[in-house]
Amino acid sequence: AVVSTQSTGVTYCTVVTFFGILGNGTVIYSSLRYNAIRIDKVSLMFVQNLALADIFFTLTSILPVTVTYYAGRYVLGPVYCFISAQLTFIPGCVNSMTVLAMTTYRLRLLSSPLHSLSP
Repeated sequence: AVVSTQSTGVTYCTVVTFFGILGNGTVIYSSLRYNAIRIDKVSLMFVQNLALADIFFTLTSILPVTVTYYAGRYVLGPVYCFISAQLTFIPGCVNSMTVLAMTTYRLRLLSSPLHSLSP
């Protein structure tokens, strides 16, 4: 009972796409609609930014791979191949810069806790 690489790839990409969109969409929806995430506004903005970048990455990078696995070959054409390489770079940079900003913000909170409490 050898499992083929293609069926493993299809299963993996489908699960990652589904939960990537569902999980990040839930974070954005619940934080905007219900104020479900109880953190300061700046940290909440960072979390929402990461969730949006992850959804964008899932749609531009992981979803095309899933389509390719289902089809058994690349069916999206040379134009999308070029565009997807560019689109994959953007959310990666957004994620990196957001994590850098979050780290800097948290360092500022830790280094001067009394100053961060003032309005």
